[in-house]
Amino acid sequence: MREKLTFEGVTLHTITINGQDWVNGNQIGSCLELSFPDKAIAKIFKRNRHQFTPEMTTAIELPTATGVRLTRVYSPRGVALLCLLSRSPVADRFRAFVLDRLESGNTDDGALLARTQAALLVARPDLARIRRYLDLGLAPWEIRRLLGCSDDTLRRRRREMEALGLIAAPANLAALQAQAVRLLPPAVGREG
Repeated sequence: MREKLTFEGVTLHTITINGQDWVNGNQIGSCLELSFPDKAIAKIFKRNRHQFTPEMTTAIELPTATGVRLTRVYSPRGVALLCLLSRSPVADRFRAFVLDRLESGNTDDGALLARTQAALLVARPDLARIRRYLDLGLAPWEIRRLLGCSDDTLRRRRREMEALGLIAAPANLAALQAQAVRLLPPAVGREG
């Protein structure tokens, strides 16, 4: 659990999952000033289940007064969607509060980098395939053959992936660069 946040007199007890803060439905409903907050949020969720992704909501076991119970929790994006779907007069203010305080509080650069890289791999399936083949230990010629690309194309993709942090640069990168410089023809007007 993280620090307690307060929205207009309602205290939110956030739960950190994979570096991101999540809030349970009862607290969201209370902040939205809904009658029977837990049931009202569950109703909104059930009616609009198709709009929620696994990054927006999940069910986890949490301790309660009556024992451990399976509880649905929502990420800041999930809370924002609930606010948009509710008819509460305070929904706009609460959505802004959540996005300002909870989403901005998730400043774990490692988690943000991992999410960004994962999104990039989804958007660029060619890079995802190369990474998978490299993880399997395939040789460059095998990867070229599987992808049906040239040696130059594979080299460019690997350099792009190294720059994006999707794969590690070769351990002997400095030696390879020095070797490449030695192979270059001397520049005009330069002795050597």
